[in-house]
Amino acid sequence: MHGVLPAPGSFIWIRRRRWRVQHVTRDRATVRVDVGATDERRTFLAPFDRLQPEEARRRPARARRSRARAVILQLFARSHSARWVSSAVGARIDVLPYQLEPALAVHGGARRVLLADQVGLGKTIQAGLVLAEVVGRHPAARVLIVVPSGLAGQWALELSTRFGIASREVTRTRLDADVRASSRHDDPWRRSGVVLASLDFLKQPHVLDAIPPVPWQLVIVDEAHGVCGDSARHHAVTRLARVAERVLLLTATPHSGDQARFERLLNLGGLDDPSDPLIVFRRTRAELGADRPRRVCWRRLELPAPAARLLDALGDFERALLAASTADSREPALLLLSVFRKRALSTSHAALATFSRRLAWLEAAAERSTAADAVQLALAFSPEGDDDGEPAVALAVTTGMPVRQERAWLGRLVSLARSAARSEHKVERLATLLSRSPEPAIVFSEFRASLEVVARRLETVRTVAVLHGGLSDAERREALDAFRSGRATVLVATDVAGQGLNLQDAARWVVSLELPWNPARLEQRFGRVDRIGQSRRAHLTLLVARHPTEDGLLLHLARRTLLAQQAIGAGPFAELLATLPAEADVRATLFGERAPAAWSGARLPVCRRWQRVARRHAATLLRARALAGRWPARVVPTRPVWSRGGPRTRDSAPAAILVFDVAVVGASGAVIERRPAALRVPGLVAASDLTPALLERAAETVRDGLKSRLGRLERVKRSEAERLERRMTLVLRRLERDLEAARPQPGLFDRRAEARLAGMERRLALARIEIDRSIRVARACEVTAHPRVCAVLLPS
Repeated sequence: MHGVLPAPGSFIWIRRRRWRVQHVTRDRATVRVDVGATDERRTFLAPFDRLQPEEARRRPARARRSRARAVILQLFARSHSARWVSSAVGARIDVLPYQLEPALAVHGGARRVLLADQVGLGKTIQAGLVLAEVVGRHPAARVLIVVPSGLAGQWALELSTRFGIASREVTRTRLDADVRASSRHDDPWRRSGVVLASLDFLKQPHVLDAIPPVPWQLVIVDEAHGVCGDSARHHAVTRLARVAERVLLLTATPHSGDQARFERLLNLGGLDDPSDPLIVFRRTRAELGADRPRRVCWRRLELPAPAARLLDALGDFERALLAASTADSREPALLLLSVFRKRALSTSHAALATFSRRLAWLEAAAERSTAADAVQLALAFSPEGDDDGEPAVALAVTTGMPVRQERAWLGRLVSLARSAARSEHKVERLATLLSRSPEPAIVFSEFRASLEVVARRLETVRTVAVLHGGLSDAERREALDAFRSGRATVLVATDVAGQGLNLQDAARWVVSLELPWNPARLEQRFGRVDRIGQSRRAHLTLLVARHPTEDGLLLHLARRTLLAQQAIGAGPFAELLATLPAEADVRATLFGERAPAAWSGARLPVCRRWQRVARRHAATLLRARALAGRWPARVVPTRPVWSRGGPRTRDSAPAAILVFDVAVVGASGAVIERRPAALRVPGLVAASDLTPALLERAAETVRDGLKSRLGRLERVKRSEAERLERRMTLVLRRLERDLEAARPQPGLFDRRAEARLAGMERRLALARIEIDRSIRVARACEVTAHPRVCAVLLPS
């Protein structure tokens, strides 16, 4: 290599094969070069591998004038500043100013960003822009994306097709395979690249403890509102986000009406330091001028006599159960009653299955002598996989009512539910609606028992695809492909399809079989079709029964909606849901416990600092795209081209114009910015005068002209290094405090506490080593310019 590092974007020859240089990293006596070809990627080490830079001083080739000008236009299109979101130029996305703001904020110094845009405004695209910039600026970046189960495949597809970023999903099977295939000291979690992992996988203690406390360059948490409870999920994400240089949180519903959950969201990944604020972006369609009128149709259904008798009897049971409950059993009783009422307002089949399971548990529990046996038995009789997220022990609570009396009540409810299930009024009305229109539709229900009834009935009038949480990944993809391709005109789904799926190209009509107690689910359901890319008006149909049990829920949600409007000044429907009722408040209000509390929270501290910069930046990116489209060539040619057509001047001697592509490279090998440069060379009139010595002198002149710019970039890199050092110092202090807080008392006969303490100390030592290493890398602020001549315009 003769002491000269190849520039990223240049070409080198290794083992008689030509490769394009992607990243270059110097480590003591070795140079690591990541290269790529059309079909593969490799890493070589010099001097162990003989790296021969492509002869950059060979004579330029002659080209037509249009070709030379197209090359110059490509140079301007590929240029970008150190502060630009350069990945947006080649990404397969529409350049929208508001989508650039989070990426600009992250590269402007923000460590924690909450992206709380309305459903359907492209949060995944904005996260992809942030990710693409981090990966482009850090050659060995480690990025963790925490996603809900079932969305990892969609994330991988979006990153690959839109940004050309490869990712790998981490599951138990794949992780075991990586460990078996790796060497003894190779940890799959410490490899560079983009990792996708589900939250339910990461929250497992043995998985979380196996992840080393090595700082991630970026941690992205999708559907961040789902990790804000006092649970293992919150503990896992907090632990991972604290050891991260940047944290990006995505949620369309940041506030659920629970102030404690909201505060956990705002503090997620925080370092308890004023220098680590949370930057919040919250945009709506109305603010962006992209608001389309929605049509919401309420279908109030008259109940047949069997269904009305079932709901009347359920109301009587609710009052009797609450009257018999004690102070200790009141909350479990409310939980059980909420399970009953939710399913009864969905379908009679769902209510029948729930009543039967509770009755079977009571009958089996009567034969057990201890409560522990009864609780253990309850796990076997837990719901068989409903996707509504109810705890498994909801049907195994102690309500305070005598067992014999409750069994009598349940026997009556089972009989009434069996009678009402013979004719499902909602399902029949739904079948009638869908038989009258050929429009593709998505039918949502919270419960799989209702889903099965709906699917069986609708198969008589439409072709149906079914999607729920009990399906494998392949079965889910098959169901979605059938609906998107038109082979199925109705998608019947639980709320497993209510997050992350883009179905705006396949449908515009959503039907909700029941009214969710949490309106966030309603917004998530409608957001599958009412999002960017939907060219028609979206329709939502709500099926609601005319009965006091349903009217109470409607009244409560209406009151909370008005409070939400007063709190955030929101528009109709979607924006009402930025502030949501806590389900505990819904439960207590419906059963006469208390009135809904008035909203006392503050608005989200929304950031608007980057709006003007993003608009200017978007205009620049659009001009760059227009320039790139002027010539069909996909890249600037590796060999320089020359053509006649330089400037003609009468008063001065003839001169040629040399156009350079200048890559400004940092110490890590990443391209900080790319810019074109032009140099006028008097007296150069013939192609034979383009000698290697002349081109080298011209390149040196270009380097000298960029010294002031390189000095400014080094100062920027130095300030970024200082900011990173402060952050990593805070991370290390937080890890030390966590270790002291968790330091166990040593036992006399039990050595497990000592072993756990030793493991925590080893993790802290590893964190110190990795943090020191990242700080040393950041302190290397050298910036160099690598000019490469691409076009020569000789005088005519």
